[in-house]
Amino acid sequence: MSIDNEIQAMIILLDDPDSEVFESVAKSLVNFGPDIIPQLEKAWEFSTDEILQQRIENLIQDIQNSNTKKSLSNWIESGGINLLEGTYLIAKFQYPDLDFSDIENKIEEISKDIWIELNKNLTALENIRVLNYIFFNTHKFSGNYTNFYAPQNNFINVVLESRKVNPITLGILYSVISQR
Repeated sequence: MSIDNEIQAMIILLDDPDSEVFESVAKSLVNFGPDIIPQLEKAWEFSTDEILQQRIENLIQDIQNSNTKKSLSNWIESGGINLLEGTYLIAKFQYPDLDFSDIENKIEEISKDIWIELNKNLTALENIRVLNYIFFNTHKFSGNYTNFYAPQNNFINVVLESRKVNPITLGILYSVISQR
C-alpha cells in the first residue's frame, strides 16, 4: 500500500464512532506533519458529515500548531538571534497561513525609507530622530491606547497592517529595523 493510499484510508477512519480508533488515527496523521494538510482539506471539501469536518479542522489546527511549536523550539535552540523570525513564529499560532516574505517585505519597505534619509554625517541622536520621524510620521505607527493589552498588539502581521503597537512589539520593530 502506498503512502497516499495509507493516508486516504486513515482519513476515512476519522469518522469512526470508536474514540480509540479516532485517537489512534488522528495521532498517526499528525505524525505525517504539514505535508498532509492538502489531503485533509480535500477530504473536508468532499465531506457532508459535520462531525468529520470538525475533526478534520481540529486535526489541521493540531498539525499546524505542532509544526509552529517545533519551529519555535528550533529558533530558540539556535540562539533566537533573528527577532523578526521569532515574532513571525508567534504570529503563526494565530495565523497559520502567514507567509514570512509578506512580513519581510513590509519591514524592508520601512527600512528603505529610513535608509534613504540617513548619512554618515549624522550623529546618533540625529539618526534616532530620522528613524522616529519615518516610523511615526511617515508610516503612522502609534500606540494602541484604546486596547493596550489586546493580543493582536503582539502579532507582527497585525501590527504592520494596523500600525497600532504596544511597547514590546515597538521595541522589536525598532531593533529589527535599526539593525538593517
